[in-house]
Amino acid sequence: MLLAPKKLPKPVKFYVDKSDYGKVPEYLVKFNNASAELREKMQAAIRLEQLGGLHPNSRKLDEAEKRELIILLKEKWQQVNEEYQKLPFSLDTPAKKKRKERYEEHLGQIEKDIQTLSRRVVIVVDKGKSQSSGSSGRRR
Repeated sequence: MLLAPKKLPKPVKFYVDKSDYGKVPEYLVKFNNASAELREKMQAAIRLEQLGGLHPNSRKLDEAEKRELIILLKEKWQQVNEEYQKLPFSLDTPAKKKRKERYEEHLGQIEKDIQTLSRRVVIVVDKGKSQSSGSSGRRR
């Protein structure tokens, strides 16, 4: 009665008998699909670069256009900044706070646009041009 029970031998597992034996695991299928998509994107980018690097509806912005746009954006920034400076010092109402936030956001966006246009090469995509002419009569 005080003796320990006999140890039984462990049953031998046959993995061949499992229902998913020989099947590719789900995580590998997902990984292979993702890597195939990435490979296709890389090949498309390489082909695009070999063809000249430009999208069919895109063009390189001329220096004169860049300078003109930068000047106009600086003038716009000056106008918005003057309006921003006219705001009262105490922002006691939610409307005043919202207006201040809008001005700050607008100024930040203009500064970002100026920074983008200050790069050496600027590519512009013309959204107005469509490759296929539709019969809807609306401009995009």
